[in-house]
Amino acid sequence: MERFHTVYRDEGLHCATWGPLFVQRWLADASGEQVETMLELHTAFVEARPLGTTLSVSHVEVTHGRPDERSRAAMRRHMKLAERAIGAAATVISCEGFASAMVRSVLSGLVLVTRPKCPHGVFSTTAEGFGFVLEHRPVAGVDARSIEEAYRREVVQR
Repeated sequence: MERFHTVYRDEGLHCATWGPLFVQRWLADASGEQVETMLELHTAFVEARPLGTTLSVSHVEVTHGRPDERSRAAMRRHMKLAERAIGAAATVISCEGFASAMVRSVLSGLVLVTRPKCPHGVFSTTAEGFGFVLEHRPVAGVDARSIEEAYRREVVQR
């Protein structure tokens, strides 16, 4: 089985790839610079593959406040990339509590209202997120459980 490859890591952001999958793991509130770095890496990853074949999982482990304007602008550019080029996407807000549930609810509503061209779901666990993207864009010989295990072993625990 293929392994996750770290393409970027700092104290608040870890980006890794696995075959057609690009994962962003947010460990702290995003700075504008981090979001722009992630956008550059994700854009290069998507542009190196046939249109609509990549999968994206954004895993947010902490939410404290509203992103600054620089971060929001980069996030809007990222959504445009997703609109035109990604086969399926999942946003995972895995932190616990009322605020996180509220963020998941708002994001789910935005997905319904904006109707992205690619399937996009909002979840509370990475297992659900990986399951969703693989359900919409299967990868031969791969199941969500094996990707989740590899993610935990090769990304989260490092």
